[in-house]
Amino acid sequence: MGWDFLGAVLDGDIQPNDIVLMCTLDSTQVFEDKDSDCWVYVWIVVNLPPDKRYHKVHILPGGFIPGPKKPKNLNSFLFPGFGALAAVQREGLRYYDAHWKDVFSGNLYFLYPLADGPGLVYVDGLNGHSGYLNCRMYCGVKGRRYGQESHYYPVLIKPRDRAGEGSNHEDVSIQHLPLPANPAYYDNLYRLTAARDMNTFKELRRDTGIKKPPLLLGLSPARSLGVPNCMAPDSMHLVLNISKLMLSLWCGTIKCHHADNKETWDFAVFLDKAQWDAHGESIGNAGCRTPRLFDAKPRNIAQKGNTDYKTWEHYIYVFAYAPGLLYRVLPERYWLNLCKLVRGFQLLCQYSITASQITQAATLLDEWQHEFEEIYYQGLECRLHLIAPCVHQVLHLAYKVVRKGPPICYSQWAMERTIGILKYDIRQPSNYLANIQNIGVRIARANALHGTVPKLFEQAQVSQYPQGSLDLKNRYLSPQPIQQIRRHGHLLLPNGQVARSEWREKFLESSENFRCSRMLKIFIGTTIWFAEALYYTSLVMPVAEAADKVKWQGVAVVKLFSKPDQALAELSQQTVLSCVYTEELRVIAVSDILSVVGMVPRRMIFPSQVEGDRFFVTEKPGLDTSRSGDHEPLEDQDDVDK
Repeated sequence: MGWDFLGAVLDGDIQPNDIVLMCTLDSTQVFEDKDSDCWVYVWIVVNLPPDKRYHKVHILPGGFIPGPKKPKNLNSFLFPGFGALAAVQREGLRYYDAHWKDVFSGNLYFLYPLADGPGLVYVDGLNGHSGYLNCRMYCGVKGRRYGQESHYYPVLIKPRDRAGEGSNHEDVSIQHLPLPANPAYYDNLYRLTAARDMNTFKELRRDTGIKKPPLLLGLSPARSLGVPNCMAPDSMHLVLNISKLMLSLWCGTIKCHHADNKETWDFAVFLDKAQWDAHGESIGNAGCRTPRLFDAKPRNIAQKGNTDYKTWEHYIYVFAYAPGLLYRVLPERYWLNLCKLVRGFQLLCQYSITASQITQAATLLDEWQHEFEEIYYQGLECRLHLIAPCVHQVLHLAYKVVRKGPPICYSQWAMERTIGILKYDIRQPSNYLANIQNIGVRIARANALHGTVPKLFEQAQVSQYPQGSLDLKNRYLSPQPIQQIRRHGHLLLPNGQVARSEWREKFLESSENFRCSRMLKIFIGTTIWFAEALYYTSLVMPVAEAADKVKWQGVAVVKLFSKPDQALAELSQQTVLSCVYTEELRVIAVSDILSVVGMVPRRMIFPSQVEGDRFFVTEKPGLDTSRSGDHEPLEDQDDVDK
């Protein structure tokens, strides 16, 4: 976690026996073919490690708000839960710990409310995304508008052709961008609540960016971060919105102002339907070259459409495929701009981030935002709407890592998973709202019973590994122990991935659902290489400490790819690693295998103007800990050379 959490611990606001909570809120359409919106909020226990806190048994349902229309007063539905939280914060909490078999005294500390942009409006009491001050982190940057329209956009550069009232303030330098959580918030809130008439209230609402006191102010200041410090960016919806924005620009589907002309949009390369169809086909073809650990196979976006694409598909498209597939398709300046965005997010979308990575990501994202305005918006008033609120939110992401920790630790993937579980459990579609509420009550009761009497939920420990598997130490696992050299078809890695092999996958490549999972990221010495696994086995190796003893050493027989093209790697900010497949054989220790990657074939023209068939590397975003503690299923003994 970041300094917000660590600072509260050092200040004594969070004690060892306290329970730290986050609340996440989102809406969902239960059925695709009819109006069936439903709002859900759940509690997440931050005390649990990231690989456990998002498991179904640890997600605590908070409430279910029926639709299909938006609730007129969402606070009335949130009040019972937050009212109970405030009461416990005042009186303290005594609870029985079944593990230690003792009673403890503690309290509840509220950390972050999580929601998408429209959902946060109900929680933080700020103006919506079209307001004059529309930053969700409340940094105080003023928006700009076209003419006398009421919709403002968070554009930093003043329009060069015409800047009317509301847009004529000077350029805002990224280097001097106001920090989030403006300390003037409470002064502004006092001025708003002290307004004597409606006209004054409306003026102050516009100038302060606040429309009402938030419900969170009812929590104990010593038991919460307070508003607006508790506001955290949601990386999941941020990536989704950025992906949709970029696609609407490249396809030319975003609104074109009457004073503008799409013929001048050199970035709209997919206005040509043939090129758009070819790009969609390349995404579909790349799906079979990416491992199953990437989850759902990305579909042809030209066939499914931007709106039917799922959030995770957008995520994989932007951060795994786009830099490689759009090379020499987008004009160079737009492609270079995209690479800075992708690299910045790749660095931040990890559970473990170094200070140098935060600095590098902040630099790349700052450059991306500034260049984005220059090359897309170009200082034209008629293009203000191209700078959506998500473009501005990117600027705060790296700073928030220091304050709140890695974005993946407080994104809304847990809520998406919870909604998926609730939809799956529906058994009465004719009265789905009552059914969902009963499911939530049942989950809450089961969780309470699990905490009170955990023995009721104890099950016989069934091994998750195939019978007779061989532990190769350091959490590497190979199917079946051996008394002689045998080939093995797959290997379980410490990060939960299953690395497969050419020996077994060659029989599956003709299948429509084939997903190549044999490409590896490995260490040779201190250098990272990429390779294709042919098979795995164990060899008898001498023990260094005792010359008269031997041991079984797990190894992988691989064929190497060449080192990535250095010029292209540097040009793309390390987002496009292009390699040539070689026939060079190597035998490596299984402990030198880092992860499973995708190798997507593509014909490329390099910066040196040399053209050739290559493979570019795709890695799953947040690879180190994006899994929630579970690993891929490891097959039984079918993949062993008898």
